[in-house]
Amino acid sequence: MLFNLCHIVIIGSSVMAKLLCSVFLLLILGVGMFCVVLVSATDSEAPVLLVPEFTAKFVVDSYYTEPTYSIDPFTGENITTAGYLVEKDFIEFNITTQHFTPYLDQDGNWVAMFYNIKFKGHYEDEWKYYPYDPNNNYHTPSYSATFNASQTNYTTLSVRVNVAQSGGINLGVPDGGQVDFQVQALKGYITKVYTGSFGLFWAGGEMDHYYVFTGETSNWSNTQTAIFEKNAQTIPEFQPWILIPLLIGGTTVAAIQKKKLTKKVTK
Repeated sequence: MLFNLCHIVIIGSSVMAKLLCSVFLLLILGVGMFCVVLVSATDSEAPVLLVPEFTAKFVVDSYYTEPTYSIDPFTGENITTAGYLVEKDFIEFNITTQHFTPYLDQDGNWVAMFYNIKFKGHYEDEWKYYPYDPNNNYHTPSYSATFNASQTNYTTLSVRVNVAQSGGINLGVPDGGQVDFQVQALKGYITKVYTGSFGLFWAGGEMDHYYVFTGETSNWSNTQTAIFEKNAQTIPEFQPWILIPLLIGGTTVAAIQKKKLTKKVTK
């Protein structure tokens, strides 16, 4: 009888152990499924980068500076400063903004949305990029050239064109030329990378460096073609009558100076 009792106790303990193991396994599976659901929910809440919709147009703000005429106060000679053309041309992008709230990630990086541009002549095949070159790990030489997305419904970007400088696109497009543009959305952060070179120092004595974008990118948008049309710059024709008051003034000044010189010699 004692043997039977011990056998029952052992069997009962084994059943209880199996039951506890089953409950433990179910608990682990439940926690695992909860984590999967939580991660999936988090991923679904993260905004997927949309392909940007935009328009592009050239804005020509060039103007002609009139020539100036004056008299040298020491020699009495007529001085003419030629007029010249001041070129201030822009390409203006109007992009439908995908709403996104910037935040500080766990590593202290400021995560925000930016835009990237690629462009080419309408009749060529090779694209150029500004400010980030995907073929160079999204490097850019200047932080000031980055295009942050607006917190409003539209982001407007104005970029200088036909200039060889940071903050502009050196197109060299002639009057009537056509340029193709595409826009890409970027979500991530920008870090500064020092080259280690002491040959070039930036303002403030800072060592040579560049910037790198790290994060997600959208597909490129459809192509928008803009035509560069300069306003006709009319250079005024030279008017001979303008010299009349200058000649009179110059003659008068010369006569006065001669008279003063004569008086000094007489004395």
